[in-house]
Amino acid sequence: MIGIILFIPFANKFKVFDLLVYGAMVSAFALFPMALPWQVYGTDIARSHYIMAILCMVIVTVGEVLWSPKLNEYTAAIAPSGRRAPTLDFP
Repeated sequence: MIGIILFIPFANKFKVFDLLVYGAMVSAFALFPMALPWQVYGTDIARSHYIMAILCMVIVTVGEVLWSPKLNEYTAAIAPSGRRAPTLDFP
């Protein structure tokens, strides 16, 4: 949450669709540390798996900080003018 709040002023300098694409690519790249052999991270298999999980979560977080603030803006930008989502009628 803090990352998104700090990134929003910088996000306005980029195109909406570009940030969605780059954020998705960074998020997809997050699985790469888990694809590497555990020996790359050290000799202990348990410690290596912790490092893999932490790296994956950090990279996913960075990717989400990129695309998350712009998703609603993109959705509103492509919607036809004067149109909105249907409302739910609860009994």
